[in-house]
Amino acid sequence: MKVLIVEDEMIIAIDLESLIEQSGNDCVGVSSNLVQAKKLMTNDVKIIFMDINLNGKDNGFEVAEILRKDFDFYLVFISASNNKEKVKRAESFNNCTFIKKPFTHNTIEQVIENAKTLY
Repeated sequence: MKVLIVEDEMIIAIDLESLIEQSGNDCVGVSSNLVQAKKLMTNDVKIIFMDINLNGKDNGFEVAEILRKDFDFYLVFISASNNKEKVKRAESFNNCTFIKKPFTHNTIEQVIENAKTLY
């Protein structure tokens, strides 16, 4: 399954990319903003791991909403924040999961397996 990561902390992005590939999936790239994500996005991408709190003018919610206008994918919001409003907003998206940083290999595998049942 093809996966895109939208994460501005490179250490986390590299770790997540490694976990995705260890699970037998293909990470098509890592982006830290909307412009990069649009360049990497194709109809083959079926899962996006999206950091909620991106540095700069973009935030994960807005990036996800824009990408969903043109593409169909399973969305995994990731955040270190326990902010209830952000968690609630993440849970309002269809075909979406919220996971808290730090995450484990088992969590990533489970999320990908859940997405495979839909895509």
